[in-house]
Amino acid sequence: MSTNQKTYEEREAESCKVLGDELGIAFIRLVDSTYDLRCRWQDYVEFFGIDKDRVDLLNEIDGCFAHHLQQALYETVALRICRLTDKDTGRGRYTRLSVRKLKSLIPPMHGELHADLNRLIKNAEKLAEPFRELRDNILAHSDYGT
Repeated sequence: MSTNQKTYEEREAESCKVLGDELGIAFIRLVDSTYDLRCRWQDYVEFFGIDKDRVDLLNEIDGCFAHHLQQALYETVALRICRLTDKDTGRGRYTRLSVRKLKSLIPPMHGELHADLNRLIKNAEKLAEPFRELRDNILAHSDYGT
């Protein structure tokens, strides 16, 4: 491992030192989730979004596998976008970790930060809506009319 890279535990400890335990842990977990989403999207684009010749080669080697890979990567990205933008409370006793949770963890004295975060969350939710519809109607359920 490079000396410039920190372990998860080191990054979490730094985050908690600056932001406090609850917000620090939530923040670093969301950062990691966002990074994971970005990596998976880059994989999708690298395989299927840049070069038609690459897609043709994948299809020539094994079209069925290429289709399954494309579908699996896209669905994974869709689910991770939904996870990051879901409501922070769901059915039952569990609290979800999403960008919405950050707002409730930031002290109320930071009103401007709350307003900025609220605007960004609303924008993210709007952009995530097509993925949420995919998840709700096709991936997580088999809606009869879909």
